[in-house]
Amino acid sequence: MNGIVYIYKNGVLVDITKNIVVQSGMAQTINLLTGKSTLFFKNLAIGSSSTALSPTQTTLVSQIAIAGATISIGTTSFSGDTAIYQTSFTFSTSYAVREMGIFSSTSGGIMLNRALLNVSVVNGDTLDIAWQIII
Repeated sequence: MNGIVYIYKNGVLVDITKNIVVQSGMAQTINLLTGKSTLFFKNLAIGSSSTALSPTQTTLVSQIAIAGATISIGTTSFSGDTAIYQTSFTFSTSYAVREMGIFSSTSGGIMLNRALLNVSVVNGDTLDIAWQIII
């Protein structure tokens, strides 16, 4: 399982990055596959830390915001092999957005994966994120 993230600032593609699936995300995926849990991943969060990616991370290092995602199924190599998470963030202050992740809930949720990016935003900017998880 891997992921590719497309980041748009004010409608313009500004970054494409890959992610790592963290250990907590792998364990929860197994729980979902075996029916031991129904808590699925449905939220995207962004943060300001550029701390290196690590499979043992369970949260963003410095979260700025989290939002529910629109989730759809797409095709990369064969029909239905890709989950697509999409959301937007609009800013009222300046940030250096350096990290993001997919979570099971908006507070205290399980993190599936984490990615690094390098985008600065100011008041009025919008970031649109399209995150493809490919099986």
